[in-house]
Amino acid sequence: MKNNIKIIAVIVLFFCSIVPAQQLSLDEIRNNYKSFNYSKVIELSQPLLSGNTLAKEEIIELQTMNAVSYYSLNDESSARKSFIEILKLDSNYSLDPAFISPKIITLFENTKKDFNQIYIEKQENINDDKRNEDNTGKPIQNHSANNSYLLQSIILPGWGHLSRGKNTKGVIIGAASLAALGSMIYYAVDASDKEKQYLNETVPVLIQQKYNSYNSSYKTRNTLIAAYAAIWLFTQLDLLVFDTDYNSTDFNISPQINQQNNLSLSLQFKF
Repeated sequence: MKNNIKIIAVIVLFFCSIVPAQQLSLDEIRNNYKSFNYSKVIELSQPLLSGNTLAKEEIIELQTMNAVSYYSLNDESSARKSFIEILKLDSNYSLDPAFISPKIITLFENTKKDFNQIYIEKQENINDDKRNEDNTGKPIQNHSANNSYLLQSIILPGWGHLSRGKNTKGVIIGAASLAALGSMIYYAVDASDKEKQYLNETVPVLIQQKYNSYNSSYKTRNTLIAAYAAIWLFTQLDLLVFDTDYNSTDFNISPQINQQNNLSLSLQFKF
């Protein structure tokens, strides 16, 4: 029992001695710093910094004195390293211009700018890796489903939107495309019949009448073809370009120039 008490007493005395010794070293470093004894500042700082017993504010104070000492000894690279250690603890830290020269503050601000840029890029990479890890084991985005929406949209405008849950837009586009398609088919047949009637007409008085009737159906048919084509094209663009929730890596639009220097667009789909 007495031996245990002695061991505990030794441990307590050991830890109690650390704080005064540490404070003594800090005071000695501060005194050397004020006396411009920069080599001594660096020498005395290293054991404390490697001991992992300092508070955050004490580490920043020591690294600041180190940085100023290195800079004063024309070792700018080591000064930057000390600044980086400060920024690792507090990326928003700023030096006090009342106690630090403008040249050293400029070096610190440049180091801070570089550090924050690298830190932000590193964090973005870490976040990207984390997102990739989070997606590991999850179902891969179903590109075949996306392509089925596109195929449906190609077959009948509005169908793909309905399958994707875009019901309002799907109904409007679907109704417009069906109306245009149905009317286009009707007037295509009607124009064909009236063309035959016009070509087979032999009575001079009725020829002009038959022609006017055929010409009206022919123009209406062409207008409906253009309307349906516009609806069809809008539907594909809306699904592929404007719908930010839709993602298909199997769709590509690329400009091409042929041998005659004519510009054209190449559309590629993979199913």
